[in-house]
Amino acid sequence: MRCRSLRTGCLISETEPDDKCGRKLGCVNGRRNKITKKTAPKGDDGHKIVSVRMKEELLERLDTLSAKTNRSRNELINLLLEPAIDIVTVEE
Repeated sequence: MRCRSLRTGCLISETEPDDKCGRKLGCVNGRRNKITKKTAPKGDDGHKIVSVRMKEELLERLDTLSAKTNRSRNELINLLLEPAIDIVTVEE
């Protein structure tokens, strides 16, 4: 691979510096760019984002409860939905 940032047109690789300029692939002005890896990508925490349509009156009730409890809508929806799923029965 040719070094695009140098006029010498030296060859560079990912691991070994070139004799002409000492650069490696990913270097800028002879210095290696380092980026740390994130610990966990978004979405790998076991949670998924969903969108829910609800009537305005229900949303107002949720907002009222949110204000009274100092909890977010998201937290309240999860707290209320979890036990509700366990008590539902499906009729055929």
